[in-house]
Amino acid sequence: MRLAEGSRGHGGPCRAAAERCVPGGQSPRLGDPAARLRPYTPMRGALSTVWFDRWKISNECPEHIETIDSMCQVLTNVIDDEVKNGISKNRIILGGFSMGGGMAMHLAYRYHQDVAGVFALSSFLNKTSAVYQVSKCQSFLQIPFGAHTNST
Repeated sequence: MRLAEGSRGHGGPCRAAAERCVPGGQSPRLGDPAARLRPYTPMRGALSTVWFDRWKISNECPEHIETIDSMCQVLTNVIDDEVKNGISKNRIILGGFSMGGGMAMHLAYRYHQDVAGVFALSSFLNKTSAVYQVSKCQSFLQIPFGAHTNST
C-alpha cells in the first residue's frame, strides 16, 4: 500500500521501492488510498489534502498525534479489507512519499508490526515521534533501497 501526500503523482518512486522489497521479482499489487482534505495548521487552517495535521513543519515540535491516530484507524480498515480478501499481513508492505512515508512508519511500527515491510521516501519523523517510543529497544531501521539521480 503506498501513501502519497496530495496528488498521486509519486507512483514511480513508490513502485520502485516496493518492487525492491518483493522477493523473487514478483510484481507487487499496489493499493493507493488517498489522503483526506482537512484543515492544515501550517497553512493557517486552510484545507489541504494531507494525511494528518502538524503544529508546524519542523521535526522539533510535538506530533499532532490525534490526527495521526485517526488516520491510522482509517488505514487499518484498508489493511483489514486486504486480509479479508486473502492477502496475509506478512505479505503486505506499507510505504509512502513525503507525509505518506511518515504515515506508513506510524502505521507499521505502532499498529501493524506484523507486515512484511515498510518504506518511506523523502519523509521525516519528528524528533520525539511516537514511532521512536515503540521501537527504542528494537533494531528495525534499515535502508534497503536508495537512489540518486543527477540532472544534466
